[in-house]
Amino acid sequence: MSQITRFGWMLAFATALAGCGGAVGDAKIGGGHTTTPVTFAPAGVYVGYYQEDPISDTADAIPGALVLSLPTVSGAAVTGSMDYRFQACQTVNTAALTATRSDLGTSGTFTGTVDATTQAGSFTATLDTTALNFTGTYSNTNGKQAVTVAGCTSYTLAGVGTIELFPIDTNYPKDTFDVTYITGTRTISWSSITGLSKVLVYVVDPSVVSAGGANPVLWQAVLDPTLSSVVPTSVTLTPNHVYEVVVELSNGARARIAFGSRSFTAP
Repeated sequence: MSQITRFGWMLAFATALAGCGGAVGDAKIGGGHTTTPVTFAPAGVYVGYYQEDPISDTADAIPGALVLSLPTVSGAAVTGSMDYRFQACQTVNTAALTATRSDLGTSGTFTGTVDATTQAGSFTATLDTTALNFTGTYSNTNGKQAVTVAGCTSYTLAGVGTIELFPIDTNYPKDTFDVTYITGTRTISWSSITGLSKVLVYVVDPSVVSAGGANPVLWQAVLDPTLSSVVPTSVTLTPNHVYEVVVELSNGARARIAFGSRSFTAP
C-alpha cells in the first residue's frame, strides 16, 4: 500500500469518526502532527474472531467467526453473532449477541445451540484507541465442555476466551499483510506471516450483520498452515451482492499474528 493510499485511508477514517461524534486517536501521522484523542468509536460493521483460551482448553483451542454491527448512538442495541463450525460435517451453529454499545465499546450476552447443546455466556469489548480495533473477553456460563457429533467430530468448548474486532476492509499488520479474493475460482489468498500455526477463514454478508436476526456467516473453516482456501460451490453467493472474506492467522500459542478482510461482489 502506497504512502498516499495509507494517508487517504486515515483521512477517510478521521472523517467517519467525526461524523459519529468522535475523532481519531492521539497518534502521530507523518510530519509530527497529532490528532484529537478518540472519544467515540465509529459505528458500522466489524468483523473479527473469538479465540478459545489455550490454557484452560489445552486439547483443541479453536478460533471462530465473530461479527457485529455497532450502532451510532451510545446505549443502542448491537446486532451480531459467534459462529461455532469447525468441520464441514457440522450443522450451522450460531450464537446470537444481545448487547448495547457504549462510547468506546460494547458488552452483553450470547446464546445459541451448538451441535445440539445449549450455550450462553457474556462478553465485553473495548476500543483500543491506538490500534483502532476492539479487544475483549468472553465467558461461557456452562464452562468447559466436551461435545461429540456422531459420525462427524469430537471437540472441547472452552469456558473462557478472548475476542478481537476490526473495521471491514482493513489489514493488520497494515504494511505486511493482505487478503485477496478471485471471483472466478472463489479462491481466498493471504500473505505469509512468520510463526503461522492456525488459519481462520470465513465469508460473511455485511448486510445481514447490520439487519440482525439471521446467521450472517455463510462459510467458515479452521485450517492448518496454508496460504489459500477455496469457498465451496455449495455456498450460495447471490449475483451482484457484496460479501466480505475474512482471515485470521495465529501462532502456536494461539495468539493473533495477522488479520485482514476484503469485500467482493459476487459475479
